[in-house]
Amino acid sequence: MLRKLQDQILNPETTAYPDYADFIGAYCLFCQYKTIVELGVYLGETTLRLCHAAKANGGKVYGYDRFEAEGQQLNWNDPTFGKSGIENKMMRSGINPTIFKITKIDTSTDEFVKILNEDTKGIIDFAFIDADHSYKGIKNDFLKVYPYLTEEGSIMFHDTFNHVGCRKFILDLYQDFNDGTYDIINLPFGFGNSRCGLTILTKRSYPLNQTNLAPPCPEYDTEPITREEVYEAEKKWYNDQIKK
Repeated sequence: MLRKLQDQILNPETTAYPDYADFIGAYCLFCQYKTIVELGVYLGETTLRLCHAAKANGGKVYGYDRFEAEGQQLNWNDPTFGKSGIENKMMRSGINPTIFKITKIDTSTDEFVKILNEDTKGIIDFAFIDADHSYKGIKNDFLKVYPYLTEEGSIMFHDTFNHVGCRKFILDLYQDFNDGTYDIINLPFGFGNSRCGLTILTKRSYPLNQTNLAPPCPEYDTEPITREEVYEAEKKWYNDQIKK
């Protein structure tokens, strides 16, 4: 087991989790996200994909991890792993150090809030949460990140199908935490047949960005619709959704 994990770190071409990691990287590239945050770096597979997206978009990845997860068969003091191991892996894969910053820290601390704010300048386009999988842990990470999320930003949560704490928190995102400003989609897939699950939370930006709408198409619309009518209807719907 340890040798397999070591190979995954040393060989950038070897990937343990190609399906969801590739999906997340492509999503960030598609959305043109620049300020990208990852809570729970582990072996850096998703980090690498995020760095490729950040490089293409002119952005930067900020990764945070304790690098001392219990129950993992890793020697985190070994330079192959941990903070230095991830940094070396990124550079071996052709990622310039200016594209990423890896920090060893416990995300439940007040120090993390300070560092997160300093790193991102209070602006986060995308966050991947894959750290403490307990209910308390994932809730903490969400509450630390969400206030900085931009109007067109997204958060992805990992292991929301096969971890009870994560799954319960996603249910609470639908109910207790839902203020009407975001949408959620649950994907019970990833990690091959293990189907670990991936949940996407994205801000409802359409009603807030009333631009780029093409003119009506009279040759197709039997009842012409104006841009102004659409904008007004969107804004009314959005305001009705927000909890007072």
